[in-house]
Amino acid sequence: MKPTLAPVILPPGGNHYPYAVDIAQKFAPCKVSSADSGGAFSAFENITPPKQGPPLHLHHREDEWFYVATGKFIFEIDGKRTEEFGPGGSVFGPRGISHRWANSGAENAVLVVLTAPGGLETFFDEVTKATAKLGHIPHDELKAMYARHGVDLLGPKIFEQS
Repeated sequence: MKPTLAPVILPPGGNHYPYAVDIAQKFAPCKVSSADSGGAFSAFENITPPKQGPPLHLHHREDEWFYVATGKFIFEIDGKRTEEFGPGGSVFGPRGISHRWANSGAENAVLVVLTAPGGLETFFDEVTKATAKLGHIPHDELKAMYARHGVDLLGPKIFEQS
């Protein structure tokens, strides 16, 4: 049987999606794009600054798998918070369940993220492009961006809570 997809081989620091702005490539390099996998999945190396991570959200299309490569992360899945996970920690976040996560350490940390099906790279591209242009995205506009990609924006980031 002849393969239908081509291999993707990237050096450390490599990115395989043509993001519109460099910041996306720097902090969320796409290692395998939806196009690379025939739509099956997308894979990212998320380089996360201290006390940062996404706001509380819920995917309607994608399941997500997270793997801690370096540093320490806290996850909240369906309202339940984990202990800090260091390298080797793994979390599966099925679609339809709210979640958020954050780097709980004092230095940049790396989280490997796999989304299935693929395509979330277009969301990262849109958000980082708007952030680069505006500096800060107004909440209503950010919520609309999330919605365009089948994601509900539900609440603040972990370290933005009162």
